[in-house]
Amino acid sequence: MSPFFTLLARDVRLAARSGGSAFLALSFFALVATLVPLGVGADLRLLARVGGGVLWVGAVLAALLSLDRLFQGDFEDGSLDLIALSPLPLELTALAKMLAHWLSTGAALTLLSPLLALLFNLPPAAILTLFLSLLLGTPAVSAIGAIGASLTLSLKRGGLILPLIILPLLSPAVIFGAGAVSLTLDRLAADGALSLLAAFSAGAVLLSPFAAAASMRLSNLVLPITAVATALCLGVGLYLGFTVPPDYQQGSTVLLLFIHVPADVAAEAAYGAIALCSLLSLVWRHPLSDIAARAAAPFGAVFTALGLITGALWGKPMWGTYWVWDARLTSFLLLLFLYFGYMALWNAIEDETRAARAAAILALVGLVNIPIIKFSVEWWSTLHQGESIVSGKIAPVYLWPLLIMMLGYMLLFVSLWMLRIRTVILERRARTLMQGGAA
Repeated sequence: MSPFFTLLARDVRLAARSGGSAFLALSFFALVATLVPLGVGADLRLLARVGGGVLWVGAVLAALLSLDRLFQGDFEDGSLDLIALSPLPLELTALAKMLAHWLSTGAALTLLSPLLALLFNLPPAAILTLFLSLLLGTPAVSAIGAIGASLTLSLKRGGLILPLIILPLLSPAVIFGAGAVSLTLDRLAADGALSLLAAFSAGAVLLSPFAAAASMRLSNLVLPITAVATALCLGVGLYLGFTVPPDYQQGSTVLLLFIHVPADVAAEAAYGAIALCSLLSLVWRHPLSDIAARAAAPFGAVFTALGLITGALWGKPMWGTYWVWDARLTSFLLLLFLYFGYMALWNAIEDETRAARAAAILALVGLVNIPIIKFSVEWWSTLHQGESIVSGKIAPVYLWPLLIMMLGYMLLFVSLWMLRIRTVILERRARTLMQGGAA
């Protein structure tokens, strides 16, 4: 048996052991699918409507449970060094571990999903779409998770940082997967959403082994690599975006689409990262979570302000005014105020421990605004247009530059976030050394 298949079989056997990662992931997935209906209630129509999204989020979170150990166990006992010295390239090592994780976790979650979908009263067509979306999308979870696991390999408690790195990058998979189920429920074709999901997953699987191997070899060059990827995506996205033909309704103002929409997505993703860091801080009391949450806030505020400004510039020629008290615009403005309040609360309390706890509580309370922003165009009568990416309403000539720009914005946020976290840690170390020298 070749070294690749030997490593693959070994990791699958370890994951399949009683109490291993596969068992934990399936148990967590089933627990989430059981608890949500208890909290939502017995409204079958409501359960069917939220079922696709809940099961997709549950599957992603379940897969995260074992990702931090993807390379960590071999790193701690020295096996990874031996593997690196073997004839098997690191790229194939990363691919084998990624494939083992998907076979033991992603595939198992996919097979379990039809049974759990019955708890949400999903019709057969929607169950089939859910199954296909997870089958297409879970490889991306393992692939992007492998990159995150390699990035946090040398960290003492990298498992706390891992979700913060990869969850924003997995948001397209969740959007396309859950959106495909929603389209099926509405008796619309889900082919477009599934195709986008398949393309996203294929790209992640193809790039992941090289990115994971590179990060294991060159852990100090992670930030430059993400910076280069950011510049490449933004450069290509801007070029494609500013060479598209004018829209038949919006004219040249459609160019603002490639700045406005990615800024909105990045702003909401940044707040989601803050909320997740805050939850980790309150539960595990890990100081790195507080640093990460605080570091993300200024970038989230900038993205939010950019979204509001570009939205106003778009609104003047299309609506005849820069601003209306529309549900989407108002809720997004509240997001900016939440960012300001979060940063002000951090600065108002001198005791960093108390400040971190108060800010974490505020961040979690403010998280309720994110679904309001998302569904405001459905819950209220608004001027703002509805969702058009997953539903396939946007033309491909505009869609691909938009997706590239969204990826570039997310990479920009991750790069700046990592740089800020590293800077804060170095500042604290320098402050500690100076205080120790003064004493």
